[in-house]
Amino acid sequence: MADDNWRQRLAEGWQQLSARLPIPHRDGVSLPQTLLLSSLQKRLDPELARCEALTLDTEHLQLQLAVTQPIHARLFLSLRPASIDWPSRTLALDYRLQGMSTSPSRLRRAVSRPLLEHLDSRIGRQLLGQLLKDLPWLRLEGERLIIALDRIDTLNRWLKSPLFGQNLADRFALAELRTENGALRLVVRRLRGDEE
Repeated sequence: MADDNWRQRLAEGWQQLSARLPIPHRDGVSLPQTLLLSSLQKRLDPELARCEALTLDTEHLQLQLAVTQPIHARLFLSLRPASIDWPSRTLALDYRLQGMSTSPSRLRRAVSRPLLEHLDSRIGRQLLGQLLKDLPWLRLEGERLIIALDRIDTLNRWLKSPLFGQNLADRFALAELRTENGALRLVVRRLRGDEE
């Protein structure tokens, strides 16, 4: 009986750990939503916002953020992969921002409602820019979020890893980025000699 409990605890421990690890595939890797959520929670300034939830389905990636400044609100940021520019090591994501007031004051909720209804305008871009200002690898360009892969330290070390005398990023390119149920899927392909 004690032997079964030990095995069960080991299996549960492995399941919890593996949910936070990248999943390798023959043609790339999947990043589980628990891994992405914990990474985002560590990087956001807790005085400005807290990442409450992350949902990944076949349509998009959606973040739920609890914002405390400049207003108390819950924001829903929907992201869809748009394009990959491998030579410049950037990904572009289309985004849509929605929100609702969470202020305890009825007056503040009434005042913030018009602001939150127009988050798809310049106001939303300014608010999103404020939330992302401490993430040097992420910037806004109009209706798109641009991720600079070579500015993410852990990823950049991997991109610059040597493989047969060349950087890994010079031999392989990110070919596709898509959302799946519960994971962000990155598909890579080998570069031909004329593409290197």
